[in-house]
Formats: sequence, structure tokens, C-alpha cells
Amino acid sequence: MSDAPKPTRSELLRLRKRVKLARKGHDLLKKKQDALMLEFFRLLKDSQVRHHELHAAYKIADRRMREARAVESDVRIRAAALAVQQGHPAKIMLRNVAGVRIPELVREHETETVYATDSLMLHELGTSYRTVVDHTLDVAARETALRRVLAEIKKVKRRSLALEKILLPRLQAQELHIRLELEERAREEFVRLKKRKRN
Repeated sequence: MSDAPKPTRSELLRLRKRVKLARKGHDLLKKKQDALMLEFFRLLKDSQVRHHELHAAYKIADRRMREARAVESDVRIRAAALAVQQGHPAKIMLRNVAGVRIPELVREHETETVYATDSLMLHELGTSYRTVVDHTLDVAARETALRRVLAEIKKVKRRSLALEKILLPRLQAQELHIRLELEERAREEFVRLKKRKRN
């Protein structure tokens, strides 16, 4: 072994401590990976539900748009759309799961939007498209969280495998080498003392 440490008792003790620490680190990484996997599947299920809600809301908004186009002119629809364009009060809160910061969209209480139109159909159209925008923001937040969790799972898995397949075997091989070398020295010393005693 070219990178073998010196075969001394202190080096053997140091290697044993490193092996113990590497095993603890490996166990912690496995626990972190398990927690992240649970969070990933929870987010995945939630994301699928939000996708279905978005799809249903878009169908309703599209139907209302077709109804409005049949009754109202495009100029009135555009004018109503310009009157409705205002920001949604929302905040992005970061949640910590196993050391990973996951974004969550939190909406502040909003007041009822007053539309600058006398048409109930245009009011319903604006409300349905606002619902589509809300659902789109929810889906985007969930998918961002999914991507972050998945990237962290990959990183933790890579580190865990590096510990398990590379570092631990190398440390254990070095420990075995030193132990065998020390045992050989002890046998040689025993034989030397036996010969000396006979003489």
C-alpha cells in the first residue's frame, strides 16, 4: 500500500476513531435521505393534486372566455382585463426539511376585487382567471420545492455511497494492515525474547 499510514498503535486508534465517525456520518446521511424521500413523495402527491385543480380551473376559465366572447366584444373583454391587472399579495416562506430550504407560497388575505365593468359575465371571467393564476403559482411553488428536494436527495445519495463504497473500505483496509503489522511485530518480539531466554 503506497498511502498506508505508519503502523503504530496511535495510528491504529486514530483510524478506529475515523471509521467510527465515518459510520456515524453514513447513518446520518441515510436518515437524511429517508426524511427527504418522505418529503419528496408528500410534495409529489400534493403537486399532482394541484395540477388537477389547475386543469379544472383552466377548463372553467376557458368556457367562461368562450361565453364572454359570444356575448361581449373583444374591446370590452380587453378593457375589463386591463382593469383587473393587479398584483396578488403573496409571500414566499422557506421551510427547513433535513437542512434543505423548501419554498412555500403563502397568500395574504386579499379583499374582493372590484371590477370596472357592469357585466356579471366579465366579472365571473376575471374571477375564474384569477383562480387560474392562483393555481399556477401553487403548482410552480410545488415544482420548485420538488426540484430542490430531488437535487438534495441526489447529493446525499452520492455522499452516502462515497462513504460506503470508497472511504469506509479504505479506512478498514488501512486498519487491518496496521493491526496485522502490529501482530507480526508482537510475534517477532515474542520469538526474540524466547531465543534470548534460552541463551
